Formats: sequence, C-alpha cells, structure tokens
Amino acid sequence: MILHASLISDIAHFYPTWTINRLKEGYFDKETDKGVDRYDFKKNKLEKIFFWSKDPLPLIKQYKDLKETRYDFEIISEISLYDKCYEPKIKSKYRIMEDMRKAHTLFGKDKISFCYGPVFTTYNSTKEWHINQFKFLVNELNSIIGKIYIAFEVSTNCKYAHNYNIQKLNNVSQLELFNIFSDISKKYNLEVFKKPETSALNFDEIDMGDMNTCPANCVYCPGINNKRTTILKNERHVINSSLLIGNLPYDTKINEINLYKKEKIEKKEETLSLLDF
Repeated sequence: MILHASLISDIAHFYPTWTINRLKEGYFDKETDKGVDRYDFKKNKLEKIFFWSKDPLPLIKQYKDLKETRYDFEIISEISLYDKCYEPKIKSKYRIMEDMRKAHTLFGKDKISFCYGPVFTTYNSTKEWHINQFKFLVNELNSIIGKIYIAFEVSTNCKYAHNYNIQKLNNVSQLELFNIFSDISKKYNLEVFKKPETSALNFDEIDMGDMNTCPANCVYCPGINNKRTTILKNERHVINSSLLIGNLPYDTKINEINLYKKEKIEKKEETLSLLDF
C-alpha cells in the first residue's frame, strides 16, 4: 500500500501530529457513504508514504517521531511562484526552500523532493514564465533533492477561477511542458515524474486526506469547493482520533479493508465477465 498525505489536503502542514499518531498506531480510518473504511498498515503492507505539502516545516519539526515509525517516506515540497492572491496563506518561497535545506540535513537527499506547480496559465503566468521559474528553482534546489514532480491538476470550476483567469493546460500543452522540464532536469541528473491525480490512483494507492480539509484555501485547489465547510471541518479535527475530522462514533460500522484481496476479487469478476461474453 502507498499512502498519499495528501493530494487534496496539506496534512503535513496542518495535521502533522495526527499523521504521526496514525503511523505509530498502524492504521487510519476514512469515512465513506457506507460507513468507515479502516486501512491497517500491516495487513495492507504499507510500503511508502508521500507527504505533499506547501509548507512541510511542522512535519519536519517532528523528525524524531517520523524516523521512529520506520516507514519509508518522501517529503515533497510543492512550490510555485504565482502572485500572492493565488496562495494567500502560503509563506515566502524562500523560507520554504530554507526549510527544505533543513530537511535535507535531517533526512538526507533521498527523502526530499520538489514538486513544481500546479501549472496553469494566467494573464501574467505564460508557458515561458513557467519555464524560467522552473529553471530558477531547479538551480537553487538541485543539490538537496532526489526527485522532481510536476503538478497539473487544478480546479477550474471554483467561483474564483474566472476572476483570477486560471486556465488549465490541455493534454498537449502539459506534455510539451513536461518534456521541457525533463530536459532541464537532465542537466542536473534529476528524474522528473508527474504528480499523481486523485482520479487516477492505482488500487493500492490511498489518499489520507478528505475534501474541504485544507485551511490554506488556495484558489486553484481541487480539494476545496467550499471555504466555509473547510473552516468548520478544521475546527472538528482531533489529533488522537483515527479519523482526520471528528471522532469515531461508537456505533459506526467499520469496514476492514484488504486491498490485495479486493484486487483479486475484482480481477476474478472481470475474468468471469469476459467468459460470459
């Protein structure tokens, strides 16, 4: 099992203690329409956890506890250089880069990565602008990072998208920029990967986050569709709960998830369907 913490919520920044507690206890719960799904890290063989964060410093401060969990992990700092209006609650990029250098000292190069984006265009942020910003950041960070990721997933349906002229790149433009970024990174012997999108995860990849739980409220975030709900959910967070938001009700039905057993059943059903056809 691969854990993402998180593709839709900045868990490393806003919920670091809860995350460490879950790793120590060896499981976490996630609410669904049918009840609560429980992901046991031993039963599902947790292989690695990816921390996607605009500000990983709160998690870095708990480096001793993180190391003691003995799970393999990667801290990916997501950096973009848009105007402040797009990310009103994110601190200076230079401070984030300084935090990455601290993390490199504590954990080593293999544990620290950089994610550029999400990439979209605005009145001021053209493709050429992105290329120049990427060159600058890679030049600054290449000695302390092990990998580079590129993010393209953005919300263009939020009510702020039109006001801020957020234009999502089409597949052709994404591929074009990805190849350019890859060529730039080769000069530093760094591999480039596309950041996973929530709608295209493998069966054994689980996102620990939930919609409307990231207080950063970046205007392009695909994990936010209601700011008021985000505020209310954040207020209900309990660091010792098995759920990210709220406590587990005593009468809740808990579904023990076995990802590999589920995969076998689905493959068997697919085979039977083909035979019937």
